[in-house]
Amino acid sequence: LVYAPCIFIGAVASFLAAFAVGHVSMFAIACFTLSVMPEVGSFAIPFGLVATLNQRAEREGKQVSTALQMSLLNCCVTVGQQICTLSLA
Repeated sequence: LVYAPCIFIGAVASFLAAFAVGHVSMFAIACFTLSVMPEVGSFAIPFGLVATLNQRAEREGKQVSTALQMSLLNCCVTVGQQICTLSLA
């Protein structure tokens, strides 16, 4: 439900940035801002899964560390960014 609209918004923003911006700076900034929507959508799914699994484990009486799992997931999600930064810097 979240992923497809985010991909679509990002695709439209990228298309407009490539072919329709010209020299209009505010439109370019808006396209740039919207171009990260696919990233938002792709990150929403894993974090939502972790939250759902933690709620289920909590209902079953198991010990849950949501903060630890979210931080580990965040590290795994940003590995690509870290590799790009280290290799290009």
